[in-house]
Amino acid sequence: MEVHLFIHCSFISRKEKRRKGTALLLVLLGDISFISLMQVKKPGLEMSTVQSELDLSYGQRYQGVVIPEAYERLILDTIRGDQQHFVRRDELKAAWEIFTPLLHRIDNGEVKPIPYKPGSRGPAEADELLQNAGYVQTHGYIWIPPTL
Repeated sequence: MEVHLFIHCSFISRKEKRRKGTALLLVLLGDISFISLMQVKKPGLEMSTVQSELDLSYGQRYQGVVIPEAYERLILDTIRGDQQHFVRRDELKAAWEIFTPLLHRIDNGEVKPIPYKPGSRGPAEADELLQNAGYVQTHGYIWIPPTL
């Protein structure tokens, strides 16, 4: 599972006509990583910025260390009696009260889920929603994996 959090997108490049800014990428399952993208001054005398990253990829940084899978950790927490990762009854009840009417509307054909290809960014309608909210995807960043 990946979480993309765009924190600040106020740097606008007039030459390139696109937004730049700061973002966090958290990869929580599989190759666990924490990557922070930010605008930094380009080395040298020129006053320009470039997007750079602070990358903590656990698989590369902590080679040879066994990182338990999510369910392994959850089972261990259960054995130890630690309930912080579990939903309380009142939270679960509130969630079902919110989503049950939606699920009934889907079952009755009143609402149709929008299909999309597994592993993709999601349906095109999601991109349209982001665009209407002012988000601009730049595709200008290229991640270069570190070498150890």
